[in-house]
Amino acid sequence: MKAKIVVKEALTAVGYCWKGTFEQAGAGEIRSLMSQFRERMNDISNLTSNESILGLSFDVSKEGFTYYICREVKKVDELPEGMKAVSIPSLTYATYDHRKDQNIEESYSTIYQWIKEKGYAEDEKQELTHFEIYPVKYDPMKDRPELTINIPIVI
Repeated sequence: MKAKIVVKEALTAVGYCWKGTFEQAGAGEIRSLMSQFRERMNDISNLTSNESILGLSFDVSKEGFTYYICREVKKVDELPEGMKAVSIPSLTYATYDHRKDQNIEESYSTIYQWIKEKGYAEDEKQELTHFEIYPVKYDPMKDRPELTINIPIVI
């Protein structure tokens, strides 16, 4: 496993916000939202990069979670209809590159185990529980996911 520690600067992103249960997510609601987002992601102005889409998970509990599918921006001038802005502070992350041929649940289990083995802890002061970075070309309705998993940690 090639997990590592990275520090990411604070960022602002714009995109769709979804709130729901794990059952709804498992039934494809997030993949559907991602597909809708891809149709409108070029409506977002002031992008910092044309290479990635961000998936941000917040407030994870037994009842469900909040998820943003978004793009990082330099600043927010105007929000496209139906989209929201979200800000993330500078944080330290355990990061792991998930490949298409891997099982996503196993990749998450592996990174959480690595965090524990290295003596780190999840940053429970943060509402952000994990931060995924997808290539901009990723099509959730056709492709197996390939992404970078980032878990906020305390060293």
